Parts: sequence; C-alpha cells; structure tokens
Amino acid sequence: MSKELDELADDRMALVSGISLDPEAAIGVTKRLPPKWVDGVDEIQYDITRIRQKMKELASLHDKHMNRPTLDDSSEEEHAIEITTQEITQMFHRCQRSVTGIQARCGHCTEQEDRLLRNVVSSLAQSLQDLSTSFRHTQSGYLKRMKNREERSKHFFDTSGPLMEEDEDIALYDRGFTDDQLVLVEQNTVMVEEREREIRQIVQSISDLNEIFRDLAGMVVEQGTVLDRIDFNVEQACVKTDDGLKQLQKAEQYQKKNRKMLVILILFVIIVILILVLFGVKFSYHSLSLLLREEAWGLQWKRGGNLERKSTAIFITWKRGCGCEDFEGDERRVARASGLDLDAADQSDPKALTTALTRRFGQRRSSRERLTNRHREGGESWGTVAADVRFYPSFGAAEREDITHSREKRVTGLGERHAARSKYRGPSSFGAKMANVVLEFKASAGDSEPQNRPVLVVGQLSNLQQVTWAQVKGKLQPVISKETWQLALSTLNPNPTDSCPLYLNHAIVAALPSRVSRHNSPSSANFLTRLVRTCLPGGTSRCILVVCERSEVFASACAVSRAFPLFSRRSVSSRRSDKKTLAVEFITVGQDNGPLDLTTLECLSNAADGVRLAARIVDTPCNEMNTDHFLDEIKAVGNELGITPTIIRGEELKQKGFGGIYGVGKAAEHPPALAVLSHTPEGATQTIAWVGKGIVYDTGGLSIKGKTTMPGMKRDCGGAAAILGAFKATIKQGFKDTLHAIFCLAENAVGPTATRPDDIHTLYSGKTVEINNTDAEGRLVLSDGVVYASKDLSADIILDMATLTGAQGISTGKYHAAVMTNNEQWEAACVRAGRSSGDLAHPLVYCPELHFSEFTSAVADMKNSVADRENAQSSCAGLFIGSHLGFDWPGIWVHVDIASPVHAGERATGFGVALLLALFGQASEDPMLNRVSPLGTTDSPSGDQMERDCKRRRLV
Repeated sequence: MSKELDELADDRMALVSGISLDPEAAIGVTKRLPPKWVDGVDEIQYDITRIRQKMKELASLHDKHMNRPTLDDSSEEEHAIEITTQEITQMFHRCQRSVTGIQARCGHCTEQEDRLLRNVVSSLAQSLQDLSTSFRHTQSGYLKRMKNREERSKHFFDTSGPLMEEDEDIALYDRGFTDDQLVLVEQNTVMVEEREREIRQIVQSISDLNEIFRDLAGMVVEQGTVLDRIDFNVEQACVKTDDGLKQLQKAEQYQKKNRKMLVILILFVIIVILILVLFGVKFSYHSLSLLLREEAWGLQWKRGGNLERKSTAIFITWKRGCGCEDFEGDERRVARASGLDLDAADQSDPKALTTALTRRFGQRRSSRERLTNRHREGGESWGTVAADVRFYPSFGAAEREDITHSREKRVTGLGERHAARSKYRGPSSFGAKMANVVLEFKASAGDSEPQNRPVLVVGQLSNLQQVTWAQVKGKLQPVISKETWQLALSTLNPNPTDSCPLYLNHAIVAALPSRVSRHNSPSSANFLTRLVRTCLPGGTSRCILVVCERSEVFASACAVSRAFPLFSRRSVSSRRSDKKTLAVEFITVGQDNGPLDLTTLECLSNAADGVRLAARIVDTPCNEMNTDHFLDEIKAVGNELGITPTIIRGEELKQKGFGGIYGVGKAAEHPPALAVLSHTPEGATQTIAWVGKGIVYDTGGLSIKGKTTMPGMKRDCGGAAAILGAFKATIKQGFKDTLHAIFCLAENAVGPTATRPDDIHTLYSGKTVEINNTDAEGRLVLSDGVVYASKDLSADIILDMATLTGAQGISTGKYHAAVMTNNEQWEAACVRAGRSSGDLAHPLVYCPELHFSEFTSAVADMKNSVADRENAQSSCAGLFIGSHLGFDWPGIWVHVDIASPVHAGERATGFGVALLLALFGQASEDPMLNRVSPLGTTDSPSGDQMERDCKRRRLV
C-alpha cells in the first residue's frame, strides 16, 4: 500500500512539474492560476485514500469475525462488515462519478491544460481500477473462508432427527407468538401517541395560519385605504396640473407682449450705468494723473476703491533719488487735489504731507476695518498699501535712502490698480525652523531699528495705551514716528484680537482681547500664543515687547515659549542650522510697574525651557522616543540637577508587584519602567509626589484603535513630559519641600505576550483588576505610580497628570484641563493656578459613591473600564486611580487630565508645566512663583483680586 502511495505521489509531482514518464506528455508549468478542476482532483484523491483505509478496516473485521467460535449473523462484527462494505461501495461509485464529471470542469482550457487533465484522469481511473480489483479479491476470499467453515461445522450437528418433542415445540411456538403480539401492541401504542402529538401540532399550526390570514386581511384593507388616498391625490394633482398649465399659457402670452419693452428698459439702464462709470473714472483719475506726473514727482499717489469694502485707499511709493525739492512749485495743486488745507511749508515736506493725508482719509474708516496688505515686488519690501489710509510709514530723507534698493514701480492709470495691490507676505515665513529659535528674557533688549531687528509689540489695548513713547521708541525709531505709533493704537479694535503693521513687515503692534470671562486667564495666554505665531516678523534676530501687568508676566512668558517648539525633522529646515535669537522684553503697567529683576528673568527662562522640553518630548515619535529614550531624558535632567534617578524596569516590575505597568508594556520591544527623580532638601515639612503617565505610544493593545484614532498617540506621554519639564524648572528655582517625580513608562503594543481582555492583573495596591478594555491602560500604570508614592515614598500630597481620556475634551474642552481631587480647597486652588499660569483647568465631578459602581466585576475587585460610557467617563477614570489609594486616604490627592490641551493641531503645547509651577509655587524660593501660586505668600494676588481684575474685562 505504501508503494502505491509513493507511486501516486511521484505521478502527481511529475504532472505538476511538467516531467512525465512519457516525454511526449510533458508539459511546462505556467505562472497562471491552477485550472478549476484541480479542486476536484484533490477530492478524488482524498476519497481514494479513505477507500484504502476502509478496506484495511474491512479486512480486520473479516479476521475478527472468522475467529469467533460460532457464526452468528446478528453479531456486531457482521453488522460492521455490512456497513463498511456499503460505505466502500458508495465511495467507489462517488469516485467514478467524480472522475467522469471532472472533464466537464475544464471549460475553455489550453492545450497544455487539456493534456494534463487527460493524464490526471487516466491516473485516477487506473488507481480506482486497482482498488476495485483488490476489493473484489478481498470479498471473494472472505466468502470462501465462510463457506469452508460452514462445511466443517456440519460434522458437529446432525439435524436429520427432531431435537424436541412435538408438544414442546407447539407450546414454545405459542409463547413466542404471544410475545411477538405484545411487542407489536406496544409499538402500535407508541405510534398512536406520536400521531396524536403530530395532530395537535397540525391543529396549532392551522390556528397560527388563521391568525396570519386575519392579519393579512387587515393589511389588505389598510392597503386599499392607502390606494384610495393615492387615487384621490393623483386626481387632485391632475386638476392642479391643468390649472397650472392654463396659468403658464397665460404667463407666456403676457411675457411675449412685454418682452420688447423689457429689453429696451435693460439696454437703457446699461447705457446709463456705463456713462456714469466713464464719467466717474475720468473725473477721479485723469485730473490726478495730470497733476502728479511721474517725471516731476517722487511721491505718487491716487485714491481708489478697495475691492473688499466701500472705502478709500491710498497707494504711496517712492522713486529712487527723489528729494523734497521735487515738490516745489506745485504745492497748491497738491493741496487742492488732495483736499487738504496746507501751507507752503507743509506741502513741500513729504512727512507732513503723508501725516496730513493719513489724518484726512483716516477719518473715513469704520471701527472694524483693518490694514491687511503690505506691498511687495520681486521679493523685497518697497512701499505700503494702506487700506483707508489706516496708517503707513512717513518717509524722510533717511528713510528714502533705506529703500533706494527697491525697484521703480509706476502706479499711474486705472489699469494698474491691481498691480499696486500685491500680496501680503505674512508671517508664514516666520517659524520655518522654529527649532533653532533661542529665547532670551531680558529686562531691556536694547535699542535697535526695525529693519535690523524686527519687533512685535503686543498687549491688551488698555495696557498699550498706558505705554509712553519713550518706552518703545528705542525699538521703533527712526523709521516710525510718535504720530504713527499713536495713530496705530487708535486704529486697533481687538475682537477678540487685532494687529497693525507699523513699518513694512518689520514692526507690528498687536492687541489681545480687552475682555475675558471668569474661567479664562486674565493674561489671555492662548491668544498671545496665536498672535506671536502669526504676527512676529521673520529674521535671525527679533524682539517681542509684551505689555502687561506684573501678575500676568509669568503666564505671558509661558505663552510666548509655546509658539516656538523645538522638535523638527524637516529636511529643508535641517540644512538651516543658523540659530535665531528672540529677545523677549516685558513692559509692566499698573501697580508695581518697574523693570523685571534678574531672579524673575531666570524664573521665566527656566519655565520656558520646561515648557519647550515637554513639548519636544511629546512631539517626538515613538521610534525616537521609546521607553529607553525617555529614560535617557530623565537621566539627563537628573545629571543637570545632580540627582540620580531610581529605575525599576522589565521583569523586576513583575517581581515587585507592579502588575499595572508590567501588564501594559510587556508586549513591547522596549520594556516598561518606573523611574523616580527625588529632591530631598533639609528642613522639608511635607512630601509631594508628581506621578506622570508616560505611554510613549498607545495602539490600544488588543482592543486596537482604528486608522483615524491611532495617529497622534505619540502624545500619550504628555503627562510624564509635563512633570519632567516642571520638575526641572522647579528644582532650578529652589524648592523647600521634598518633591518626587514618578514616571510610569510603557508602550501599549500588540504582540504575542500582550494583555488580553478578560485577563486579571494584580496591581501594586494588591487589588485585582479584570481587563475588559486594553485601551484603558493609562489608569493601570498610574495606579501603580500613586500607590508607590504613598506606600514607598510616604507622600502627603500626590498629584497625577495624564492624557487619560478622550472624554476630557468633551467634559472641559480643548483649552481647560480636567481636575479631580478629594480636597475642596485644592480644587479651587487648581482653577486659580490655571488662570494665573495660562494653563487653564476646571473641576470634574468627584462622587465615588455614585460612579465607582461602573467598574463592578464578577471575578475580580474591579474592571478597568466603565460599563456605561455615557456616565461621566473622565470622572470615573480618575476614580479608578484614586480607588487604589483608597477613598478614605488621609492625604491630598489631585488628578489632572490633559488629553486635549496637550496639543494644538498637530503640535504639542507643553501644557502642564506652568500649571504645576504655579500650583506648588508656595514652596518655591522664587518670588515670581510665590506671586502666581494660589497657596503662596501674602503678597500674591488673592482670588478676590483676580476676580476683580477679570471683571474689568468681562465678556458681555
């Protein structure tokens, strides 16, 4: 048998490879798909294999039956022989039909496929023939053995005489007959009962059919009613259509009668409009072009309509080499043409003329119109287009020398209006490589000219109006005059913000919102970041003047730093390694409006570095910021501060009972870790622990995220990044209490060892958690972290920060972090710290007795995800973390969810650093942090004072 199988396998390989025993039958293997009949061949070969197995079983049954002491047709062996014989016979018939029908599957076959099919059919038929012959021989041998045994058995029994008496035989027969009748009666009784059950089922079915037909009858009646309504509506539609057709015919007749009059009227109106347009153009432009000829005037201007609104615009350019003497002799004509009342001296002075023109036409602008265009030609600034003469630079002799490199541009004639309105090169060029920007906070950035060091002056309009010309002229002179500065301020109308260029694209003044609500920061930090990104001019050396009250300096500095992220992998920007310096200077107004001291400037610099560090870590993708790289960042901060971090990672986490961190990160290439940076000064009165969620990438685990929700999950380490940046800045400024920064690092990856739903983990608290959602991993690692802070570090205050839930953005929005705490005073302190730092925060519901039941598990202490996703998801997620500390824990626990504020668009914001610095500023040695802390020293602004400041700018 094994030989036959080997031969069959050789034949099959020969057919597939194109090597046949017959050279004429050899075929080549093609690259196309196998023919359709290949599946049929496999089925036949499978049946042939089963026939061989059944034949072996049949032979075994034959031997077993022959070894019995007596031959009984009712034995189990005999019954099995009959069944096996029938199965073999049926399989022979099925194989024969399959071999016959396989040729019909060929369809449109190639010559090679047809030849291969014939060879396969021939091989299969031969195999079936051999098996059939073997089966017949087996059956014949079995029958011969049975016959020989029966002949041998005749010698032991003599049946020639009766074995029993006749009377005994009759009695035995009667008893057998009676037994048969009883069995028959019993069988009939069973059959009658079955028939009765079937009849009852039929009756029930008939009853059901009756109900169905009744329902159908009701539906037919309803359908008839609907059809009647449809017929009625169709009839009404026909009537209405007929009426409409009649009205249309009447209208057509009426239109034909009046068409001629309408055409005549339209032509008349068009002619009148053309006459008015031509007359207006001739009156407006022709006289001015005669008065202000290019050959005689260096100053060329004209009045024209703005394409966007009904207003007046003035376009001013200077030709190379023009002097004030070019105006001599035509002063009266200039004054008369411009509608100004000037004396001869003013008419010959370009600066006086431009100032007068500004005042003359600037009165016509509405309160909301803004200057939006600055003229450029050939990539170089050469003039200004001032919508409504909002304001523009007043040129003198020195200014004309600065722009002698510009190309000559004629702005004469109506056809060149659009040429004068060139596209505004906004601040898009700014920030092409923000990673190279170096921030320098200075008490005074020194005097400079805008063309050498572009400048942005920004602040609330009320604060800008308190600034004296002496405080800003060092950054604006000589190209910008005091009158221009004052005119610019008078044109600003923030709603919510506004900006205005002072000198080409080198100097801009911008206004923050004048009114804010009670849940916004008085500093308008979010708007300040936007204005810096959009309005700051380009250049390698730039300056920002921030005008604000002293209590808003810290929030404003952090807001400026958010506009300059460090991470970039753009190939173009990587070739530009030149550093760009940005000097940030504060002009304080109101109370305590003196210059900033060196300690304050150092605090602002460290805070900005912390914000940018956190943003860089969050922006870095996982292939460059896995758990190993994050540990390197922690070690680098530790080395800078003189602190050696404590690190527990890999299998050591499992051995020490950190089931949350280990379970989340065990499937990743880089093992999970728990890292701790500790600051333990002498004389500390309390211990504070910051716990950060550091999921360097979150695929969702086996509860995997989709293709639209997974991108951006590199930002899931935002909590740990913020704590690292805040810890660095806090320790640099000096911290009086013991401070521990705990980083729970892992990558929620998919792999052979990944956590499965239904797995049960034992966390560091000793509580068991049934996993019903592997995408709810952050609460698992944070639970281990906060328990470590309580159990091993004996912390009095524990704050955990994490990008924990997508529902946070629904609860508190994109700009406010969600705060939960077991202490009412700290809840209010978090809100006030958010307003004073610019990292806004708002409280969540804290009600464990109502919400924690969402985590009920039948087999563990709790599940890790809520049962009802519409029941305060963000609050429930925070309660999960707090439950491992215990709801009766005597210390202060604060949970901060920053899932949405951690990024703006596709860029990280470094959110959380400023919030932590302000919230714990009472323990800092820095006066600035004491001032912004809601729990700080007595000279810090109280909550009532902040409320009063906010009311001055309350939204209506």
